[in-house]
Amino acid sequence: MAKASVTKPFNGEHSKEILNVLLEEFKYRHENFWGILFKLSYVIIILYTIPYLKPENFQDISKLSLGFPIVGFLLSVAGVVLLGLEYKILAFVEGNYNKLKDEIHTGASNLAVLKHENIGLLIISCWGITFSAIGIIEFILLLCS
Repeated sequence: MAKASVTKPFNGEHSKEILNVLLEEFKYRHENFWGILFKLSYVIIILYTIPYLKPENFQDISKLSLGFPIVGFLLSVAGVVLLGLEYKILAFVEGNYNKLKDEIHTGASNLAVLKHENIGLLIISCWGITFSAIGIIEFILLLCS
């Protein structure tokens, strides 16, 4: 018959090691989140501006120019999903970090976590709405021209 194991709480040294690992994971996720946001932004902006760089190239095949805002729109929608997933992981790591930090140093506040959560969701929402709206407007403008 197997004996049930009793988990012992981490000692101070293990907790500090785990805290350092969580901090490094947070830094990585934070950089990854902003890297994805900026790279997608650059690609989408380039896609939106291509039909206007040399409009004479698209006069004969104006329907081809409609593909650029469609692809940009789809990338912005996919970007919102990707950023949302990445942010969910980021918030999870940050929450665990703050929880462990509170266990080690009692009396610390979790106000920063609440503020970051709201700001992150606001950034993702504004980014997605802005780039999607630009894509729709550009599609309509190119369709009417």
